[in-house]
Amino acid sequence: MPRVETSLDTVTKDAFHSLAKRSGTTEAALLRRVIAALVKTNPSGPAASDAEDPRSMRLTVRVTPDIFEAVTEAARDAGTTRPGIVLGTLRARFLEAPTLLPTESEAVSRAAYQLSMAGLNLNQLVRSLHQGRSDTLPTIGPVVAETAAAISTLREQLRLLTETATVRWAPKEGWE
Repeated sequence: MPRVETSLDTVTKDAFHSLAKRSGTTEAALLRRVIAALVKTNPSGPAASDAEDPRSMRLTVRVTPDIFEAVTEAARDAGTTRPGIVLGTLRARFLEAPTLLPTESEAVSRAAYQLSMAGLNLNQLVRSLHQGRSDTLPTIGPVVAETAAAISTLREQLRLLTETATVRWAPKEGWE
């Protein structure tokens, strides 16, 4: 858990210690409650649901051996875990949200890296133009066209990946 540290004058520290003692709690627990209340009431801060752990709820389901084996096999085939399969199915059904497999996450990371390299190339080209280096002018057209094509290709690949990851475990004929 992330830490927050601060320094207090002796009077404030003693008063806070007394308040925690009267509340029947530790100083750390009281401070966490105070910070949580302040964050919840701050209109410019995150909504209460944003501040909570997004996976703080547990759902336990008993299944037949056939379903258990089917989920296990699907997880093995997909290179993920049984909870990953169940969570992916729930996200697809109720949130229409993508759940990326480990190999897909790696592909997204590689695509983000390629995109950052394209941006770096464009940045260097524009910088040289701003510095008055006209020797780069003849190469600008092909570089911009190549970069634009690479960005379009990456965008389409990410769109297809997200679409696939969203409907992966959905029934072919739809949910209802």
